Amino acid sequence: MLTENTNKSVLQTITNSTDKVMTTRLTDSSVVSLEPGSILQYYKPFEKNKRQIYLSGIAFFKVAKNKAKPFIVTASGFNTIALGTSFRITAVKQSHTMLVQLFTGKVVVYKSDDKNNLFKNVYLEPSQTMEVNTHTLVSFVTDANKHASAKPKAKISSTVIPVNGLTFSQTLLPEVFIALERRFNVTIFYTQKDVANMNFTGKFNVTENPESILNNIALLNSLKVSKTEAGYKIER
Repeated sequence: MLTENTNKSVLQTITNSTDKVMTTRLTDSSVVSLEPGSILQYYKPFEKNKRQIYLSGIAFFKVAKNKAKPFIVTASGFNTIALGTSFRITAVKQSHTMLVQLFTGKVVVYKSDDKNNLFKNVYLEPSQTMEVNTHTLVSFVTDANKHASAKPKAKISSTVIPVNGLTFSQTLLPEVFIALERRFNVTIFYTQKDVANMNFTGKFNVTENPESILNNIALLNSLKVSKTEAGYKIER
């Protein structure tokens, strides 16, 4: 729910009505990758003491550091607050479940309006995902690193490919791309020089499309993704 802004700022609304991920750079240099069918709202300029964002749908955030102005994303009645980090929020209107996936930095998730203190704040570390039922307020946290280490080693050394998703733990990008090619039956083009010494930690569901996953990975590593007739191209 939007709160009233007293600074006479103008409400900005970004709606992704396309079938592709839409990338937007905010005025503070933070970058948001908005999934199809998702809506992002914020006041421009931001307030003096915070950067407040409102989300309906799914988005990946790479937050510009600013200790004086915390970055707050409100979605499904919960706030996710960060100073400078990268994370992904899934808050689909028709669903009773909200997900916060942290890739770098730290965030805290708390109930927006919780006068009776029914929800205990959740602090996430990199590679952790919080899942919460927005009706019952029951939540739990999973860790991609622990999940990966608990599984038998796969052919791809640091990658686990379970039936219901993809989990990576400090996995080199070429290995990540191989796993994605196998899972989604796509071709990913890149040069070793462009992705040298780059790795990725995180978890994705198989219901997600490969373009969305590649955009998230690329954003974290300052890479670019383009779709071609033959597949996807990754480059600096």
